[in-house]
Amino acid sequence: NPVKTVLFGGAVGDIRNFHFANDTYVFNLMTRIWVQINFPDKTQLPKERAAHAAAANDNMQMVIHGGSIGNNSLAADELWLFDMHDNKEEDSKWSLINTVGASPGMRYGHTLAFLKPFFIMFGGNTNSNDIWIIDINAVQVAWTKLDFPNGTGPCPRLYHTVGFCSKGSAQGMMIVFGGRDLTDNPLNDIWGFRRHRDGRWDWVLASISKGEKLKPRYNHSVVFYGTLMIILGGRAKNFLGTMPTEVYDTEKSESFILSGIGLHRQSSFILDKNIYLYGGFSDKNNSKPIDDLFKISLESLFEGTPRYNKVNEYRSLPDATKINQ
Repeated sequence: NPVKTVLFGGAVGDIRNFHFANDTYVFNLMTRIWVQINFPDKTQLPKERAAHAAAANDNMQMVIHGGSIGNNSLAADELWLFDMHDNKEEDSKWSLINTVGASPGMRYGHTLAFLKPFFIMFGGNTNSNDIWIIDINAVQVAWTKLDFPNGTGPCPRLYHTVGFCSKGSAQGMMIVFGGRDLTDNPLNDIWGFRRHRDGRWDWVLASISKGEKLKPRYNHSVVFYGTLMIILGGRAKNFLGTMPTEVYDTEKSESFILSGIGLHRQSSFILDKNIYLYGGFSDKNNSKPIDDLFKISLESLFEGTPRYNKVNEYRSLPDATKINQ
């Protein structure tokens, strides 16, 4: 739904006294109201977790997989479906998707993305750069592992981001950026993952022809506006400052830097000409997650930059506007 976003689970509370959640909330950007959905049968819900992967399709459905459940344990290797019937929260439900054959295995810090008709899983803490796809509407729902010669593609990573470019030469391509390798080093490479008309899949390593290299980071978030990938917040090893906001133009292979937002582990999404940010930690307080929703106008963000005339929006990052919820 264009004006609703779904929040499931996560780690709640001060890091010295936190718990994992399995509650489901829907936020309506028009009414600015959070609605917690209550399910009568608590046994038919995903278990509490954090650092899981989630993605939505174009049919009012969201899937989740994996995550951490505490005490050095991982969530089961299961795919759960949240279905919001006819856009009605009161009729929504969770169900376990029964799959056949091999599956990706338990993991956290990975990502899911939707490229019709497939959900695509990549990365996580498995020390592998494996990629899996699944069509939940197939007659037999099964995971398929895609193999590439000589380890082609990104190195193993977790806490990276994925997103889809909607315009230009990278249109329809899943873009992977950053993350952390298995030795805790932050990454800054950009990879495109695409499906050809003949059904082949391949990886493409992106380059930067103009501008500085992107800052290595993890626990960041990304939104796409046309050909532009906007990288927000995050952390880096032995770096205590605020990570800058960076923009990568997938069409021109150019990058430039804006002021940072001072957040990490936050979620972000884009609607019309606004970026919305929720949760995570402030760089000024790493002990307690925030319960704020912020809005940043793209027009003010890009005003005064080289791209302003092209997309009618750019400037150094203004203060985010806190939304009353």
